[in-house]
Amino acid sequence: RQDNSLQVVARSQADAVIEGTILAAVDEPYVVAQGESVTKWRITISVKAVFQDLKLKKQMWEKQFSNYALYETGGGPNARQAGFDSAIDKLSEDILNESASGW
Repeated sequence: RQDNSLQVVARSQADAVIEGTILAAVDEPYVVAQGESVTKWRITISVKAVFQDLKLKKQMWEKQFSNYALYETGGGPNARQAGFDSAIDKLSEDILNESASGW
């Protein structure tokens, strides 16, 4: 959107649409310190995304994507949410890159 080539609009005005479904969000220990205490977690999110060209009335692709982020144990729920948000941002970029690669 920063270069003004894409705009987010209502579906009724869109030329194309990307729909996504979260398939899994998995937390797993990433860094284990002495005494087997976990100091960092890795959250991995997997999604299924579908890109449809509404003008051509054609599905362009349907793919699964997965990406992750790390977060500190001591940060509580806010740290986990920040990790989740970071993984979603990475997934969004992956999906955008996949969509734009065919242009």
